[in-house]
Order: sequence, then structure tokens, then C-alpha cells
Amino acid sequence: MKPIKPYILALSLFLSLSAWAQQDIQLSQQSFSKLNNNPAAIGFSNYAHAFLFARQQWLGFEGAPRTLVFNANGYLEDIRSGVGLSVTGDQVGRNTMMNIKAAYAYHVRVGRDQFVSLGLGAGVFGRHFGGDFSFEEPEIPEIVDLMNRRSRYKFDLDLGVMYSTPKLSLGLSATHISRYFFYAKPENNNWFNPPMNVFVFGEYGIDVGSNMKFTPRIQLTSVFSSGAISLYEQNFVGNDTLSFTQKVDLFYDVGGILELKDKFWIGVSFRGSSFKPGDGRSDALIGMVGINIGDNLRIGYAYDFKMGNTFRNVRTFGTHEIMLSYRMRLFEPENAADFTPRFFD
Repeated sequence: MKPIKPYILALSLFLSLSAWAQQDIQLSQQSFSKLNNNPAAIGFSNYAHAFLFARQQWLGFEGAPRTLVFNANGYLEDIRSGVGLSVTGDQVGRNTMMNIKAAYAYHVRVGRDQFVSLGLGAGVFGRHFGGDFSFEEPEIPEIVDLMNRRSRYKFDLDLGVMYSTPKLSLGLSATHISRYFFYAKPENNNWFNPPMNVFVFGEYGIDVGSNMKFTPRIQLTSVFSSGAISLYEQNFVGNDTLSFTQKVDLFYDVGGILELKDKFWIGVSFRGSSFKPGDGRSDALIGMVGINIGDNLRIGYAYDFKMGNTFRNVRTFGTHEIMLSYRMRLFEPENAADFTPRFFD
């Protein structure tokens, strides 16, 4: 096996974290607020909602991802539409990402208690590279390019659709589709332009007695990750060169939440990927707990237990995620059938 030069090892760490950043933020408590990856999933109650997620991945590992997500949305009764705002900030190693989007969703009744919403999200996506590398010969052009350009901000566009009944929700969305409308030229195939992510999810509420509700959920995420780096894919050994490739990765999240007496909830899920063994799998088993405080405030916590082989020789203290949410009543519905009640609504 060819030995790895010290600067290649350090560079590999940075690129490996950057490669994971090709995927949109995956929150462990995503079921509570889907706005950051589906603009159609807003305005399904007579409340305005605000959510704050704080996530620390691989605690104890220097340069590990740190994420903040703020989502807010409400329903405008006069125009039968949901409006919202999503702000995502992510720091991974030497680079940071910011994504700010406004969202609009138009609701169409397709049955007595059945609705379809069509959503559009638009805003700005930016990345900043905040470090320097000292190279031995030869220099690596892709990293030199990052250090020269530092920051880029791009127009960003998402589309989504959602079908909802009082118990069932199905959604389909695509994020960063502006890449293929405005930045599709080969010279734009770089780290500053995020790949398109496609999300499919489904969840179904099941009443368990008079005081409990169980909601199983599945989400599939497909990442069209043009710009993936071969050094990362080859597990950081045997090759001192970098190249950009075209590929599609599939991630899945399967689990459920049990709500007790409208006061407490517990949940579990499993997150996995289509990567082959040795490609840097980062599967995780996730546990969730939470409590409703009064009628409008809720607090949730999730812990991810890493099961894959990403950084398998590095000791960490797991991934931690805290959620805070607050709701405020906007109006009293004249007809309860006009609204599809959602979890916690």
C-alpha cells in the first residue's frame, strides 16, 4: 500500500468533511419541520410555527460539523397559502455554508379531508473557505482555486409537492435545482455550487388507544453529487490526485415517534446510505425524546449513535441535536374540516 504523505492526510480530512457537505442537512428530528427541504410542507394548521435546531455532529472531533437551522411558517387564510422562511448555517472543518430561503405553498383541496400543496422556495446559497494549506510538490489545483476564491453566493431554488390527510402525509421535493438552470456549464462544476438533492417522505398517524399516537415515517434522499472528490471515495490511500466525478447516492431514514397524552414523545430511527463498505459509510441509530411545555412550547433532543466506518479510528462522543419550537394561533377556523391537523397542531 502506498504511504500517505502528511499533507495529503490533512487534506483528505478536509475533503472528506466537504464531501459529506454535498448532502443537504439531515436533521434527526426532521419530521417536526420539513421546510428546509420541502417548501410545500407549510401552512397545514391555524398556527404560526417557529423551530430552532442546534446540531453538533461527532462531538469531541475537531472540525466536525456544527449546524443551526431556523424554520418559521404560517397559513394565510385569505389566499389559502402557506408562507415561510428557512435559514440554515453549517460549519464543517475549514468551510462554512449559509442557505437563506423564503417559501410559498399554495393549497388545493382534492377531497373532503385531502389537500395537495405546491411549494416554491427561493433565496441564496453561499459557501466560504476559511483556511490555508501548505503544499509539498505538486500543488493541488482544486484547493488552490478554493483559497483564491474564498466565497461565493448563488441564487437558490427549491420545488416541492405534498399530499396530506388528517393521518397521512406524502411529500416529494428537490433542492438546489437552480444549479441545472443557471450553473450547468462544466466550469461551474465545483465546490461552490451545491448538487441537487431529491427528497421523498411518507408518514402515517396511528391512534394507539385514547392517549397514545404512533407515527411511523420513512424518508429517502437522493444526492446528485457532481463534484464528489476521488480522494475521498478512495478512502484517502493510494492516490495523490483529485478529480471531480458524477454520481448519485441514496440515503434513507426509517423510524417512528410515539406520543403520550399530548405531553411527551419518544422515537427511534435508523439512517443509512447506499455506499458500499469501505466508502465511508456513516449509518446511525437515532433515539429521540421530547416534552410539550404548556400548549405552545416544545423541547426535543436526539442522539445519533454512529454505526458506519466514517473516521472509524477516531473516537467521538456521538451526535447531539436539540430542538425548540413555539406556536402561536393565527385564527379560529370556521370549519375544522378546512384544515388537516398535524402532529402538535
